[in-house]
Amino acid sequence: MKPLTSPPPCVFFTAILATDQAVFADGCETLIDRFGDPIERLDPRAFKHTNYYRSEMGDGLIKGFLAFTPPFNPGHLSLRKRQMRELEWVFGRHDDDGFHREINIDPGYVNLSQVVLATSKNFSHRLYLQDGVFGEVTLLYHPAGWETLPWTYPDYLIPEVQAFLIRCRNHLKHYLDSHQLDRPSPAPTGDTA
Repeated sequence: MKPLTSPPPCVFFTAILATDQAVFADGCETLIDRFGDPIERLDPRAFKHTNYYRSEMGDGLIKGFLAFTPPFNPGHLSLRKRQMRELEWVFGRHDDDGFHREINIDPGYVNLSQVVLATSKNFSHRLYLQDGVFGEVTLLYHPAGWETLPWTYPDYLIPEVQAFLIRCRNHLKHYLDSHQLDRPSPAPTGDTA
């Protein structure tokens, strides 16, 4: 029987959708306070790929990305999603009409073969993780670059976003090489699994 293994480390990143530059900057500052200085950053640009957020967040949205130093355990993705939802609540606007997000922070990770996003929405191509969080493989890596999938979000098709994710992958490869981690390690034994 093949032994169970722990997943290899990844690079954790966040996609940050905000109502304006000031909210974006505040969100980035909060993330940096929590996770440290980013290893990669993609400055925000106009977000015009969907009207999904318009009714809640309004027009003129911007979106950028931050990535943080490896290692990140992909088994913690659902925890990161819950943490990001808490931050969205803190940054949100509460009025007579209810709660409105000013910022949407989507966590994900890059490993050597794929980009995975966390979501609270189930669909046929998503796997349940835990605590109401699902995981979605959004891009697959090949030596020529990222391969998109039928469900890949339009903003993950943008060359600048894909270049950002390649740089994240390069950071991870350097980390793995420098720590001589070219293959997954065996899973811990006992009650810690």
